[in-house]
Amino acid sequence: MLLLSREAEKFAEGRIEGRIEGIDETRKGMAADMIMEGEPLSKILKYSRLAENTIFAIAKSLGVNLA
Repeated sequence: MLLLSREAEKFAEGRIEGRIEGIDETRKGMAADMIMEGEPLSKILKYSRLAENTIFAIAKSLGVNLA
């Protein structure tokens, strides 16, 4: 029974990590869309809830210079 509990716990942790990664990817996609639409950095920060350095990295990967 203990082995099943540990396996169930690992499974649950994996699902949680997967959901977090999915949310992070969604936020990055939203930020990319906003960057491409020319939205100001303050608005991208507010709605994506990503770190500023992450947003700058996304912009750089898109070939966009955020000022």
